[in-house]
Amino acid sequence: MANEWICKVEPTKKGSVTVADANALTKGTLMCLSADPNTCIAHAAGVNLIPRGILLEDKVANDGKTSMAVAKDGEWEATADATGVTLGYPIIASIAGSNTFQSVPDTYISAQYLRCVMGTCLETASGNETGVRVSLNIM
Repeated sequence: MANEWICKVEPTKKGSVTVADANALTKGTLMCLSADPNTCIAHAAGVNLIPRGILLEDKVANDGKTSMAVAKDGEWEATADATGVTLGYPIIASIAGSNTFQSVPDTYISAQYLRCVMGTCLETASGNETGVRVSLNIM
């Protein structure tokens, strides 16, 4: 997957998520909830945007693994989506991009989007800028 998240400050909170055995997944992928309880898929545009963590290891398709470790905090370099991001703004998984993030727009301040907040942007970034420093804090 493109736009992998790169760890810069080790996470102290980790968790485990269920994944489909048939999927191949890359370390550094933002994992989001799917329709199944505690089952995650790689973040992609237009799918469920509730983040569960950053994948901590690669997964080979059909390797028998259905439980994977994810990071829930730490500092990461990631890719902003096309909208750009402002220093200090809370961030969510991008609505339009894959494995990217965006600021929470003022018009999105509602329970629907607050449950998707996954951290804070630590620098201002232009649209599609890579290597943007973010601080994760996924509940």
